Amino acid sequence: QLWELKTGRRQPDGGNAYTRCGQLLEDAILERAYYGHATKGVKYGSMRSTARPHMLANIDGIYEGRLVEIKTTGKPWRGTVPEHYVAQVRHYLYVCGLDAADVIECHVLHERGALVAAMDRCGLRPDRVVEHLCTLTTHTITQDEAWLENYLSEADAFWSAVTTDTWTQEEYPF
Repeated sequence: QLWELKTGRRQPDGGNAYTRCGQLLEDAILERAYYGHATKGVKYGSMRSTARPHMLANIDGIYEGRLVEIKTTGKPWRGTVPEHYVAQVRHYLYVCGLDAADVIECHVLHERGALVAAMDRCGLRPDRVVEHLCTLTTHTITQDEAWLENYLSEADAFWSAVTTDTWTQEEYPF
């Protein structure tokens, strides 16, 4: 799917209620997680690797030298960040040239679609939602050099498939 996106064969989807919920709550989550200091220190947006300009990261923030990534969830993770998020965060760490990240798990204690509708229709404030309907847990992820070496090899092979407009499952089994 990513190869299809990068080669123009597929258009990005517009997201869903879950992604919208995360977007609506993001600033309030940052403020609560960092005790009201986040707006003074968090920088966010798109970043590009200087070593590999094809590698991008759309980060939620950098606060006091640490990457910040926010994930809203309907079910608690039970202490372990899901592997696909670990990979995403390590990719972001590489792009940003950082060694550690705070992954803020925001467990939403209400159905996210209905919550988004209430926020849109009734003006329910994100800070109130985070205060009363969410639990926050911060997890630390550090870069793993062995993982990174393998990942960069696969990422370079993937980018080669994009630039040459070729894809076969046999040649690129990842």
